[in-house]
Amino acid sequence: MSIQQLVFSLVIAVPATYLFVKGMEWYLRWSGNAALKRLSKGKTVTLEDPKYGTIETSAQGITFHGANTGTSQIPWSAITRLNAFKRDLLTVDLICLAVVYNDKGTEMFQELHEEMIGFKRFIDDLPHRFPISDPDWWIKVAHPAFVTNMTTLWRKESPTIPPTVPSPAPNAGDIQ
Repeated sequence: MSIQQLVFSLVIAVPATYLFVKGMEWYLRWSGNAALKRLSKGKTVTLEDPKYGTIETSAQGITFHGANTGTSQIPWSAITRLNAFKRDLLTVDLICLAVVYNDKGTEMFQELHEEMIGFKRFIDDLPHRFPISDPDWWIKVAHPAFVTNMTTLWRKESPTIPPTVPSPAPNAGDIQ
């Protein structure tokens, strides 16, 4: 190492590194404190963004306004299953809900997720509309990270269909 390189290291690089580290410590302390202050005041950060679409609920059902796909409506009575799961987006996870419904005899589904406007309100409304089998489903889907964790929240009971094939006759050895 030459004298010039040593002088540069001592005069410029070491103080610059020190200032960078101290600046990062200050920023992390400040941003962490700001987040704690927001939470203590009941303010939370929302992930909802209109570019992903909007979910609205009414007495009739769910209305989904897609950013690029138009509007679709699902009556509450048409819903046959609710599946919660998580998508791995490499650096973060995305909590999703597949609403499976019957559309004129065809099983369809609409995927909703936590970045859509109205998702939190929709999730909060679900237990009032459906007997959700597990109230802790969000935690079970969210953890562990980067795993799908598919969970069925609710499934419509299918009517019992009487068998069309008669029961087989008992074997001769079974009769006493």
